[in-house]
Amino acid sequence: MKGIDIVLFSSGVTEKNQTLIKIKEELENMGYSCSCWRDLFAGAHDHNNIALLPMLIKKIPSFDYAVLICEGHDTTCIEREEKETVYTMRDNVLFEIGLSTMALGQEHVILLANEKVRIPEDLTGINELAIKKIPFSSNKDIPDVTKEIDRYIKNTKENISPVMIGAASITACGYLESFVLRLLEHAGKGIKLGEKEVIFALDKVFIHIVLPETYSKETPGKTKEKLNKYKKGEITEAGTRAVEFRYELHDDELHIYDYPTTLITSYDTAKAILNLNADDKEDKAAEIRFIDKEMRLFKYTLQDFLKEQKFRSFVKSSIEQNHKKLQQSEKESILEDILKVSDHIIIEVSNY
Repeated sequence: MKGIDIVLFSSGVTEKNQTLIKIKEELENMGYSCSCWRDLFAGAHDHNNIALLPMLIKKIPSFDYAVLICEGHDTTCIEREEKETVYTMRDNVLFEIGLSTMALGQEHVILLANEKVRIPEDLTGINELAIKKIPFSSNKDIPDVTKEIDRYIKNTKENISPVMIGAASITACGYLESFVLRLLEHAGKGIKLGEKEVIFALDKVFIHIVLPETYSKETPGKTKEKLNKYKKGEITEAGTRAVEFRYELHDDELHIYDYPTTLITSYDTAKAILNLNADDKEDKAAEIRFIDKEMRLFKYTLQDFLKEQKFRSFVKSSIEQNHKKLQQSEKESILEDILKVSDHIIIEVSNY
């Protein structure tokens, strides 16, 4: 899982006066990987007739954050109760704000806005409900502005938006329910280790979720090869089907190691989006960005759902759905047993 990728949008004026490149350089000095909006079109077959909209649709989701410079290079007559002429950002920047918000989620879009520029009502909100806006008026502000961007990203990078384009958030939830919860719920009934059936107390069971740092066609094979050093185990009575896993014993503790095969969905989704027809060449850098982002999103989703209150709600909902015939007291007992060992679920990131 590499660093954070940022795409920068601006008007042509901001580009000509070097504002865009200076902000890019400052952020790169902080360790971020940045691309300016023109970089998105580098692979176009015909640079005199670029398929702008398809290119934006397929490239923006490959980034973690979008930073848009909103400067008042245009004026617009606003007619409400009376006419008023206001400074407005370029229409392409306004359009890219909308695309970025839907592709990356509200909290992953940052506006650098001159105070005199009118921001549409839909982008403003009460308390923390608006898109993040940082005041910006001239190149003298760049050091302070980039420091504020850095602080904001560090505080929000693990926040998951339900509108974010990508499969990882959904598949992570499915993995928690179909593997982790089923394993914890049925572990007390007996675990088959080789030819022996063994019963472990739940507080002696640890689940290591092994995630790749990045993903390629070779990842599943390499991961399987590494996990093969552990022994095979299974819980045969685990609902509709058995739960299979790899394990090793540490004294009286059972340590289970599992690689979520559902990550292939994230890989396939990223590839499908980047294969949209935009009259451009294959963009390997965008593919790497997108896949790395999906790996982070899978990890962040797991971490988020393992937080105490959210995990309780998630487990309770799963038990209610899958055990409708049980008495309420039995459901509560299963819930409390699983919650006691929630800190035994360990996320490990390895470079396969």
